[in-house]
Amino acid sequence: MIKISNIAFRKLYNDFTNEVWNTELTDAQKASIRKIGLDLWLLTAAGQKGDNFYERIFKNLDVTRKHFYNKLSSIRSSDSKKVPMNEEVLCRMLKYIGVDIPEGTPKHLWNDEIKQANFLYNLYLKTFEADEFYTNINAEMLSTYQSKVKIGRESKASNDKIEMAINESVTHHENKNVLIVVNSFYQAISASNLEEAWKMLSPTFQNRVWHGQFEDFAIGYHYSISVNNVHVWDIRIEDYTANCKVYFEDVVDTFTSDELGNIDKLTLSNIDKFCTRLKALLEKSASTTLNGLEKIEIHKFFEPAVSEYIWYRCGRNPEAIQELLESRSVQSIPRLYNISCAKIDENWLIKGISPIRNGLYR
Repeated sequence: MIKISNIAFRKLYNDFTNEVWNTELTDAQKASIRKIGLDLWLLTAAGQKGDNFYERIFKNLDVTRKHFYNKLSSIRSSDSKKVPMNEEVLCRMLKYIGVDIPEGTPKHLWNDEIKQANFLYNLYLKTFEADEFYTNINAEMLSTYQSKVKIGRESKASNDKIEMAINESVTHHENKNVLIVVNSFYQAISASNLEEAWKMLSPTFQNRVWHGQFEDFAIGYHYSISVNNVHVWDIRIEDYTANCKVYFEDVVDTFTSDELGNIDKLTLSNIDKFCTRLKALLEKSASTTLNGLEKIEIHKFFEPAVSEYIWYRCGRNPEAIQELLESRSVQSIPRLYNISCAKIDENWLIKGISPIRNGLYR
């Protein structure tokens, strides 16, 4: 077994997977699994080349179809920064993506799996220099590492340095990409470019919350005016998922009425007045197209965004709120959310938005 960097394994796995997807699968096979993922390795039918790619690539090797699932699971569950690889499996993956022993290389490399695996692995590491994903790696450190590595005898100190540099570079790069997608989402909302914002949500999120309907998503921002002072922090990435927190000031049109006027100033001594006002509002709702006001939680009436909550829960017709709450005003409402993202086809997309329960939520 040869142990390689977790980061290098993920990069190799992505390169290998993309090559298989692009050159082996038929359109029907791609449609059956919809996206590049672990289901790819479970395909047993013949592909574009007339045979099954997995059986051909790993012929005569004891490599089950759960091989990559097990490797990725071990990376997630282990504190180790290295993953053990069978030398022949590593060689076949590298050669499949075009990393091969150049002409003129000493012949003894061709017959020694361990030396060949080490040689090809270090040859693959050199491609990081030209890869935009690794442009932040310290060039001098990488050069030092490569000059010290000898086939079959890696320098541990140099290997640790290059791995540290790669890890720091990848973390910085991915944090930046998550930051970009979250900021871009709220910039699109602020600019009323809701179609663009919709594209930044994962298909699973779109289907779970809005049944895949853009119109249902867009209606939620009917009274939005702008999104200001967006701050994203506490970005935490694990494999292909990320979580962060976001704060922003949401400038929106809100609505109120005589019944709700100064309701947040009422005290316990005004409890009868409070009940009278809410009963009057409930009676008034009977003459509107809103349905289900009686199911609105009482604490919602103390929030500045109660009007949007009412129309969203009672029919999803934003115009209907004006039948119940006639007075219109513009407010800047602070929002605080947890956001989760998923990396899908090399792109980060938002897969969940949930309020942090401190009153700053929509």
